[in-house]
Amino acid sequence: MDYVTQRWEFLPEKPPSDASGDYGLSKCVDFQCPQRQGITDRFAIRWFREDAVPTFLGQGWHVFYDRDGRYMRVSGPDIDQILLRQRP
Repeated sequence: MDYVTQRWEFLPEKPPSDASGDYGLSKCVDFQCPQRQGITDRFAIRWFREDAVPTFLGQGWHVFYDRDGRYMRVSGPDIDQILLRQRP
């Protein structure tokens, strides 16, 4: 089985956004996507409910953007989850 390898990068500046959301462009992934890509707890990452993201951004967390400038989102039945990271 062939796997596509992607590199993820924390970009502290918010990329341009469009109608898809306040945090830039998103990409739908699953909860295990970061682990498959080598993004682990050593990066101080965590999924947050979208409605709680502004609170955590105010507490020093940052939206985790990958190299293509998109952030990771998991669609949920009631609300989406967004991947955030603390600065090292």
